[in-house]
Amino acid sequence: MESMSQIRLKEPGWQDVRLLSTLGSQTFVESYGCALDAAQLDAYVTQAFAEARIAQELKDPTIYYLLAMDHDQACAYAKLIPSQVPQSLSLSPDRAIELKRLYVIPKYWGQGVGARLMEALLDWASAHDHQSMWLRVWEKNVRAITFYRQWDFRHVGQEPYCVGDCSETVWLMVRS
Repeated sequence: MESMSQIRLKEPGWQDVRLLSTLGSQTFVESYGCALDAAQLDAYVTQAFAEARIAQELKDPTIYYLLAMDHDQACAYAKLIPSQVPQSLSLSPDRAIELKRLYVIPKYWGQGVGARLMEALLDWASAHDHQSMWLRVWEKNVRAITFYRQWDFRHVGQEPYCVGDCSETVWLMVRS
């Protein structure tokens, strides 16, 4: 593994659709595979990380993807989206953005890759006049919750999150 100085961030283009699909599927399964039924997990991953869906999202200027690259190897990615803000958050919908995904390949955990992505995401959100960032995180994902707290996200509620017939509790976290 290279030092952090070798990690570069890039905004993906159409040529990165397959890479984002594969990386998204891989990291989602690594994060939630232990908690979900295999068939339902597969169905979700097939839909959520479909190349056609990602290609369409990359064309949308309100959706922001960011890849972290170790030379020519993707090691992490993130995605910000405008979305329906849960009422319980009491945020201005036009001034808030959802951190939909921030996943790092496990061998890069603790290497500062997530921090590099988060800094860039916060800069992008600020430049686009988003005063708040919110997210959902699985209540059992202690590593992610700890990371988000280090970035001043606070736990403000919870809700069920369904993948097929499986329902898990996710925390709602906000950074203003």
